[in-house]
This record gives sequence, structure tokens and C-alpha cells, in this order.
Amino acid sequence: HELGAARALITLAKDDNIYSGGSDGKIIKWKHNDGQWPAEVLVDKVGNPNYQVYSMDVNPTETILVAAGLYTPDEKNNFINVYDLKNMSAPKKVYGFTNSVENVHFTPDGKGVYIRDNAGRSIKYSDLNTAKEVIKPPVKINSIDLSWDGKKLAGAGENGVLYIWD
Repeated sequence: HELGAARALITLAKDDNIYSGGSDGKIIKWKHNDGQWPAEVLVDKVGNPNYQVYSMDVNPTETILVAAGLYTPDEKNNFINVYDLKNMSAPKKVYGFTNSVENVHFTPDGKGVYIRDNAGRSIKYSDLNTAKEVIKPPVKINSIDLSWDGKKLAGAGENGVLYIWD
């Protein structure tokens, strides 16, 4: 990543690949090969103009990668990119997000993602086609995580309080 811009990292269980995303707009695949980690740029600035990648997740079957971040020319009309890992050239854009979009977590069934939106002032659910606010937290949330069974969502508030939603 250019100028130390790496911001997101995801590993896969089924193979030796690591994917990184950055504020340089790149998504890079790193594959362990003979003691080395050569980089393959899957998405670059040309394919991802003005989009900074802040967070990524891969569905449980490891076929879909969701990248979230910031579309700098129009922060109020932000989106996430949904990629088929076999063809990263044409992502589906899902709109309905505002400002920086971070902390992407696939549901255990792989049918959707929970996302920290609006720089932590909203939590949305996306079925990979649409986005809907599901939680309007009382304070800015700095980070979220989804339980392994998908039944609870935890958030770390800027006020030092841990929030748990059912």
C-alpha cells in the first residue's frame, strides 16, 4: 500500500491468502509461497477511484468480500463494495451509507453484514442489496463486533461504555 495506507486485513481459513485494503484504494491479495508473501493487487486506484478501504470481511463460504470505507468526493452518498472473490473487477455497490463506513461483520449464514456507519453514529444491516439502520446508538461507537452465533452485537462507546444489543 502506498504511503503506509494499509487499514484493513482479513485472513481466510480455506487457503493461505491474506487480503489487505487501504486508504490508497487498493485491495491486495498476499499468498504464502516458498517462504515469501508476494503481493497481487486485485483492486487499484483505477478500479476504485476516490474510495478508501477502512474495513473488510469475507462471508463464511469465502466467496464474497465486502469492503467498506469512504467515497471521498461524496461522503453523504457513501457505499460499500461487494466483490465476488473469483472476479474482483466489477463490485456491486450498495448505497445508503453516510461518512466513514467501518467494522464490517458478516452474519453466520453469510446473507448480510452489520456495519458501523456514519463515523460510529449509526449501525446498519445490509442484505448485500440494500442498507437499513438497525441501531441508533446513544453515543458515538468506536468499534463493533458480532457474536459467533449472530445473536448479539457489541459496541465500544466513546464514553468508555460497552453496549450489547440483542
